[in-house]
Amino acid sequence: MLDRWIAREHGLVVAGPHPSTLIDPIGTKTLQAAVRKLLLSFWAGLSSWPAPAWLRPRSDQAFAVLSMCRALYCLEHGKVVSKPAAAAWAIQRLGPPWAELVDQALGWRADHRPDDESLGATLGLVADAVARARTAG
Repeated sequence: MLDRWIAREHGLVVAGPHPSTLIDPIGTKTLQAAVRKLLLSFWAGLSSWPAPAWLRPRSDQAFAVLSMCRALYCLEHGKVVSKPAAAAWAIQRLGPPWAELVDQALGWRADHRPDDESLGATLGLVADAVARARTAG
């Protein structure tokens, strides 16, 4: 009989075999290389003006900002954590000017209003994360 695994998060219950029995573990260096590659390919293309239209809503800027937090956390620590955990780390680790943007992004996740005023800061954080990825390898 397989061990049963139950995860409860945000009201969602998932039951079945533990995920570690379904896939091989990914080494720290492999994970960091994959994150670095993603930053230097997809995200590097978004780090300058003009900003892509999809990035105008606050919710999508939150996605970008919090994704940068997770990526930077992974580059430094070699593991993936939740967006809120990565944001808390980034607020402490990155400091100004990014701490305020990260804090705002946590509240923007369900806000679909366009926010062109924040686009520059969002792209700035993306550019900073891309620059850090370049030096991390």
